[in-house]
Amino acid sequence: MDEFGSWKSPITSILATKSSLSFQEVHLDKTSGGLVYWSELRYDEAGRYVICSSDGKQWTPKDYNARTSVHEYGGGSFFVHNGTVYFSNFFDQRLYVQTCHDAKPTPLTPADSGWRYADGYYCEKHGLIYCVREDHSVVDKTIKTEALNTVVCINPKTEEQFVLVKGCDFYSRPRVSPDGKKLIWMQWNHPNMPWDSTEVCVADFSDDGYSMVDGTTKVVAGENNSVMSPDWSCDGHMMYISDKTDWWNLYQVTGNEHVNLTPVLKEVGNPHWTFAYYTVDIDRSGSGKAAVCIAGVLNILDIQTKVLTPLNTGFDGHRLVQYHNGVIFCVASGPKQFPCVIKVEEQSGKVQILKESRTVPVNHSYFSIPTEIRWPTTEGKISYGFFYPPQNKDYTGPSGGKPPLLVKAHGGPTGQTFNTLNLNIQYFTSRGFAVLDVNYRGSTGYGKQYRHTLRTK
Repeated sequence: MDEFGSWKSPITSILATKSSLSFQEVHLDKTSGGLVYWSELRYDEAGRYVICSSDGKQWTPKDYNARTSVHEYGGGSFFVHNGTVYFSNFFDQRLYVQTCHDAKPTPLTPADSGWRYADGYYCEKHGLIYCVREDHSVVDKTIKTEALNTVVCINPKTEEQFVLVKGCDFYSRPRVSPDGKKLIWMQWNHPNMPWDSTEVCVADFSDDGYSMVDGTTKVVAGENNSVMSPDWSCDGHMMYISDKTDWWNLYQVTGNEHVNLTPVLKEVGNPHWTFAYYTVDIDRSGSGKAAVCIAGVLNILDIQTKVLTPLNTGFDGHRLVQYHNGVIFCVASGPKQFPCVIKVEEQSGKVQILKESRTVPVNHSYFSIPTEIRWPTTEGKISYGFFYPPQNKDYTGPSGGKPPLLVKAHGGPTGQTFNTLNLNIQYFTSRGFAVLDVNYRGSTGYGKQYRHTLRTK
């Protein structure tokens, strides 16, 4: 037996801090062969964002960076349609078109306009691109200090742009109805953050799709709730995520009724820090199903019956989900697995790893597996976190001894920590330390009431 905190470990400081990559977005080309694309934040390339595809191709040339700065936090920097990649380039914030992986990107939007683009979507019905545009040309430090956000459509042939929706401080997720007649989107204003109070709105298109019909805009959901991720079912019903029950659940609008499709005391949504952080995706092949991540667990939802079927992928957490014709793509992770892009076959349950964020030459017996715990705190409240006991296959602590405890708090504060393999934690637990990774009051993942606890602090 050896004293806690004195154990030798193969998880060195060099290994724990070595650069890897992080998956930022996943997009499935549902119009051309089912190829899936993802973007990698590469730390060893000065933080460059690179688009890759599941056929082993790298799309983003070395002098480009597929990253947008809309809302500053970005996300939604690229989308794919019929084998063509559309992406925002970080250096000039223009939208570019790339027809194959080795083609030189060509600009679709004007230079030196002060315009940035995010959350794009190609509508086959109209042959137009719909996205959020952020105009920084209007900023004057003495008069106007903020950029102007709008929802626009772009004609990819003529490069013309048309403003569809304006007037709010922020917009997200513009999506066209299956019949091409309506547009749905998310909006909010200062001083609200998107996890405080937002609205989902809908309006009628003009016949050509270049404008909205005056007087047709309606608020679908909101009313001092956080609503997000508006979309359409294949049969034209509006869908969105709302926390009106205290938990971010998925809803469908049928007539005047808003039906909770996932009535559970768990989160489907996440705080809207960035665009394109998908936790729900509807199967466009007409199956009447959706892939839904509930508290990180991957499920298949039958939209009509509301039956949820969890999928056992061997991973604990799932995000950035894409679903089409019985196949799911997403980023998955767990206590023994670094984040990776996976493919899941719904019928057989077969799981294939397409890309790992990193690998390390360390036996899993050196990894501490956390337990999610809760404990009473001040004011009669409860806090949550993940407890990591000391773990090293070569050592055992003294009988009756207690290991030193390190307490860790995530950033945010509106965020949460997960049980994903983290060598910065394993560095200590493999040396005989215990670690408590805290989801303190104000964290997400435990309902709106818990999330709002810090408001009066």
